[in-house]
Amino acid sequence: MLDFGCEDEEIKAREEKEESCYKKDWILLLNKQKDLNGLCCSLCLQVAKDAMELICEEHEHVEEALVFGENCLTNYLKGNNGRCPVGQHENCKYIKSRAIRQRTNDLTVMCPRQFQLDQKQNNTAKRDERSTDEGVSHSHEMNRICEFEGEIKDLSKHLQKSCKLMSLHCKFESWGCDCQLLPHNYDEHMKLSVESHLDLAVIKVNTLQQKVNENEQLIKTLQQHLQLEKVLNSIEKVNNLTRENEQQREQLHLFQIPEAQNLQLQELMNTMNNNNNNNNNNNNNNNNNNNNNNRNNDEKKCENIIARNASVLLFKTCEQMVREILSTAVFIPPLNNGIDFWYLKLKTSHLWIRCASSKIDCSALGYPSDQGPRKGEKHYYGGGGGYGTKGGGCEGYGRGGGTYGDETLLKEIHYGSGGGSGGRSKGGNGGGVICLIIEQHLGNHGSIQSNGEDGNGWFGGGGGSGGSILLQLQGQSSSNTVEHTLGTITCKGGNQTYQDKGGDGRIAIYGIKISAEAMKKIFPIPFNKIQI
Repeated sequence: MLDFGCEDEEIKAREEKEESCYKKDWILLLNKQKDLNGLCCSLCLQVAKDAMELICEEHEHVEEALVFGENCLTNYLKGNNGRCPVGQHENCKYIKSRAIRQRTNDLTVMCPRQFQLDQKQNNTAKRDERSTDEGVSHSHEMNRICEFEGEIKDLSKHLQKSCKLMSLHCKFESWGCDCQLLPHNYDEHMKLSVESHLDLAVIKVNTLQQKVNENEQLIKTLQQHLQLEKVLNSIEKVNNLTRENEQQREQLHLFQIPEAQNLQLQELMNTMNNNNNNNNNNNNNNNNNNNNNNRNNDEKKCENIIARNASVLLFKTCEQMVREILSTAVFIPPLNNGIDFWYLKLKTSHLWIRCASSKIDCSALGYPSDQGPRKGEKHYYGGGGGYGTKGGGCEGYGRGGGTYGDETLLKEIHYGSGGGSGGRSKGGNGGGVICLIIEQHLGNHGSIQSNGEDGNGWFGGGGGSGGSILLQLQGQSSSNTVEHTLGTITCKGGNQTYQDKGGDGRIAIYGIKISAEAMKKIFPIPFNKIQI
């Protein structure tokens, strides 16, 4: 049995020889010596492949053509700075020799791979003969595999498509078997290399398992990073709230009305009430005019005092407003089973929220976690509470609450429902209720909001739904030409960027038609009607 090996060196050497000139002893197997006259390369003395002919002026006296193989000539010129291989002069000139190439291409040859195989067999036979102790010659039968005999011009097509000695790749090459095989010994290689192929398969499986483990570790690392990012965001939110609370504490002194001015204000209010009583009992027109003038003067004095202490009306949060504003203006409901339910109702002629940072805020003051008409479902991942819109939910986990209530907010008005708790994490509280009756002018340069609270924990508690905001305004008329400034008004649900977000609350605004520009700062889209 012939052994062709699995080494790439023989294949590479064979390819390199195919690029150089043709070997004479291979050509002479099927041709005579006289057929090669004028076809040999002047450098390697083999039959020139892709023959080139020198046309330098220095060689005009030479009768015979100076023939070189293209590869031999190119390599020589590169290694000798372009000097001519015959005269060693510069500026060597050459052309393709079509006639010599045609003669070479018409030569009949056998398959060069079979020729190399025959040479290897002969060398093996000679080594065997020398190694015998008796010196007896052993006969070696030549095993002819490729029977090709044809012209050189057809050789390239034969080597690429029909040669029986074409090298093949093992089908386990992707697993690491780099043997170069021939068609006749391919099956034998597959049989004899079963064990080595199994070893390669084990190595491949171990490599893939290691890669899987690395990918799983990478996934865990990324999950930890995401969780850390969530924690950092929560810390940043806490820090922002802390800074905001500190700013509010610094401004608390602005909410205090000095005792002397408070007494003066009370006295003026009593005077205004007395004037009103006098006006009701007096039927004389002159007296009525005088009393009206007195009342107007008293009102101006009262407005001056309020103007000097206007900050009493600019409250940061709902809780501060109900603590600081006069107790007769706001109804504060008692605790309900230990839970605060906030319903802020304020009726006034003018409401001015002066600063962008100022707000009337009843966010998270509705139903707490796991409570409310449409609370989020309690699960490993809790669902979002519903109200004006449905609460969000995670597939396979807690479902979000549905809708309820009346969009006009006149027949019934509700708090936002709480989000469902998840694991050890509470759901967010729903928003509270704000009802503002403004008889003359609203100037909102800050915000009015009753948003749902975010749920606690990493994908744990669902968001609470937004609450309710009802605004009853006085429309423009001949006696009231001041335009209202609605500003930012929101009833958003908690967890807005997650699947378990709370549903939005409800907003209703009466008395004016809302412009498209003003509508951009109001969310969700309110119910709007001019007449109640």
